[in-house]
Order: sequence, then structure tokens, then C-alpha cells
Amino acid sequence: MQMENPLKGHLNRERTVLTFRQRSLEYYATYVAMLLGVAMTLGGFGDLLFGFPQTGMPHWNLTFGPMFFVAGFWAYLLFRFIRFDLRKRTYYMRERSGMFAQVSTGSIDEINCLGLEKYMGIVPALTRSQLGTWSAPGSVPSGIGFGYVYVLRLWWKDSSRYPPVIEHFHSSATYGSLDAMQGDFVANAKLYAQLMQVPLFGQIN
Repeated sequence: MQMENPLKGHLNRERTVLTFRQRSLEYYATYVAMLLGVAMTLGGFGDLLFGFPQTGMPHWNLTFGPMFFVAGFWAYLLFRFIRFDLRKRTYYMRERSGMFAQVSTGSIDEINCLGLEKYMGIVPALTRSQLGTWSAPGSVPSGIGFGYVYVLRLWWKDSSRYPPVIEHFHSSATYGSLDAMQGDFVANAKLYAQLMQVPLFGQIN
């Protein structure tokens, strides 16, 4: 399985559209890059045409402003994005294909099932110290520790298509908090499967 940035499910108020999109800091950085590019470009035009603001670098802003915007927009397009129209039973998915974004559409009936899976993973030291994840002394370098990663994966009927992770959480918590997080995670998985009208397989122990 390939490395993936985590997604998070979101429902609209009418519960007719289910969207899975990035929740990583890199996702928000693309917005910052685009806004910065627009601000630099407008500032460059303002300085060149009206002398406002007095940056003294209108050509620099006009050169690098559009570059910042294009770089941010390009990075944004490379993040995976899946939207399900639950009334029409269709989906729209954007994902990375090499250095470009690939868009695919189709019917929810192309989905075989949702699968709950569990993997051992690395948990950051800050999370461990705050939430109490256990790691054996001397078993790993300072600053990291082992925990579990629980994922909800989307499986297609076409076995040649990659099954993306649409939601996940780390087991970086004490027992009480972990039980609550697992309960919420499984409840969300059941809700997604119910709304999409597809089977849900697997379990978390």
C-alpha cells in the first residue's frame, strides 16, 4: 500500500453529499500560497500603476506572485478529494497521477465495500507524552514510539483500482480515550456505509 495523506469525511446539512478531503497542514498551506500569490500580484500592480503600496519591487511581485499562486493551486489539485452525491449515487474523485491531477467520475455501485483495517505505526513523541501511548524503553529512537493506526479503506469492485484510505486515527491515547475514539471511528464507518448503501467489513479489537 502506498503512503497517503489522511482524509476526513464531511456531510452537508441535508446529508445528501458526503465529501472526503485532506485534513493535513499541507492542505491549508496551499491556500496560504494562493492567497499570498494574489496579494503579491495585486500589490505589484498597485505599486506599478498607482505607487501604492510603496514596496519598490513591483516587477518582483508581478513575477513571483503568479508563481506562488500557480504552485499553491497545482499542489492543491494533487491532493486526493472524493465527493459522493448520495441522491444521484455518483462520485467525483480527484487524485494524483505522477505530477498531474487525475479526475474520475462514476457510480457508487462501482464500490465493493468499506473495510476497517488495523496497522502498527509510529506515533510522535509529543502525542505519546500527552496521551500516554506505551513504548518499550530503548526499543525505538528517542522522539518516536509504536502505536496502532486504524483506517477505513474504500474497496472497488474493479480489483485493479487502488483502494484509498478515506479516514483514519492513531491509537495515541489512554485506554478510556482510546475506547471512545474507536467507538466514534466505527460509528462514522457504519454511517458512511449506510449512506452509501455498501457493505462494511472488518473489525477493530
